[in-house]
Amino acid sequence: MKTIKYALSILSLSLLHSTANALLITADNTVIDGKRISSTTGHCVEVSGASNVIIRNSIIGPCKGNGVFIHDSQGVEVRNNNIEKVQSGVYAVNSSKINVHHNRMLNMQGPMPRGQFVQFNNVSGNGNRINYNEGENVSGLSTPEDLINLYKTRGTSADPVQIIGNKFKGGGPSTSGGGIMTGDNDGAFTLVKDNILVDPGQYGIAIAGGEGIKITGNKVYARQQAFTNVGIYVWRQKNTTRCQQHEVSYNQVRWYNKNGVANSGWNAGNCGTVTGWNTNDWKASINASLYEGLKVATLLNQSAGTQTNSRSPQISGIQIINAATNKALGKRVITKQISCNPLG
Repeated sequence: MKTIKYALSILSLSLLHSTANALLITADNTVIDGKRISSTTGHCVEVSGASNVIIRNSIIGPCKGNGVFIHDSQGVEVRNNNIEKVQSGVYAVNSSKINVHHNRMLNMQGPMPRGQFVQFNNVSGNGNRINYNEGENVSGLSTPEDLINLYKTRGTSADPVQIIGNKFKGGGPSTSGGGIMTGDNDGAFTLVKDNILVDPGQYGIAIAGGEGIKITGNKVYARQQAFTNVGIYVWRQKNTTRCQQHEVSYNQVRWYNKNGVANSGWNAGNCGTVTGWNTNDWKASINASLYEGLKVATLLNQSAGTQTNSRSPQISGIQIINAATNKALGKRVITKQISCNPLG
């Protein structure tokens, strides 16, 4: 395992592989750029108690744990990576200013309570973003839960948590998991806007509690499957202290439940007035062509991030950290820049 305790920039170290967490970051002002990172027993990347960390342009997975696990940290940006065959893509806990954008993710492995492309757990304050990512779960190759989950997470009224412009396909067979879950065990000030969801699971987008959550301009489609239920719902759960001041507006939804009955939206009526409910198109003329998925069997040999580029990385001059070399290295502390050949 590589442990980073001092500020540095690791550029173009081509392959990190370990039987424990492949990369542990505890230093502020750290940049990880252009890596292949995998682990047979732990997380691929763990950020612990650090601030101003960037993880970018890397191939992450397969990992026994999460792709990127962030906790007790501030100002972490995860951008333009490919993440595949991990428990959850990015899991952030007790942190702030977490920005996850322009990543591609494939086949989350779970199991519950993991299985998300991205989950924020007790993430708070301004600057929290989950924007412009793409993801797909292929039936039989994945065990997803919610695709995005906000648990006890709150932004501010001036700067809500953003979930904007993502494109996701594939969920189930979980009968509890689905697309984008907000207000899970409370939470507040969240904007869910301009996302596209195709067959995301049991539900499409949900408000389960909290306050000040806005769901607007999204497109949500699901065909009949054994686990499908409802497209968008607002329903206060028992484990919440409040459910109020929400908006659900101008969404386009076409959703078929497990019985083949159209069931695009449901307001349980226990969250007060939901602004904009009648502006939604619950019988939208949309179908699965909204988003056809990543169109690749694997992301592990693709260029990193959401840009369209089928060029495979050319790996040369690599440093391999595996079961044999990791024992000799121990918890190696890197205190200077390491430069090898880039991914490609």
